[in-house]
Amino acid sequence: MEENIDQLIELIGGYPDKIILFINKLSKYRDLGKALNLLIRSLVDDVYTKLNGVRREYGGKYSSLRELLAGLTESPLEVTELFHYHGDLIDLVDVFVKCNVLQYGNSEYLGIYRWNKEVSGGEGGLDVLAPSSRLYLYSLCELTSSDSDVCKRLREIVKSIG
Repeated sequence: MEENIDQLIELIGGYPDKIILFINKLSKYRDLGKALNLLIRSLVDDVYTKLNGVRREYGGKYSSLRELLAGLTESPLEVTELFHYHGDLIDLVDVFVKCNVLQYGNSEYLGIYRWNKEVSGGEGGLDVLAPSSRLYLYSLCELTSSDSDVCKRLREIVKSIG
């Protein structure tokens, strides 16, 4: 069973606090697929709640933010493009960065879109914006109904474990 847990967590990705939540949920379920699907559904619900909070607070910027999030399901966004084309959304993007749904990263290391000093040697910069993990990428795929190749593949993976 331990090996299966490790394989599934590696397959879907995620932050340590989300993995701890997942492992805690396992004690309630015998079926590993159900436990993982519960975690995934809870993350989708969490991102949806955050997005609804943005809609209530910022109204008119909601559709632009949703468009930006849909674009992030296809590829990271260069920070210069973020400032140039979506400068009015910086505050909203920061809400999602603070919640770890999105993350600024270094284009030299996009494994899970996080800054890695070993790769950059401590130099360079955070030059892209992207989902912070595959779990959150999947959540964005579901929320924006994106049909990108990445989203299709993630849906196949999630379907296969449930």
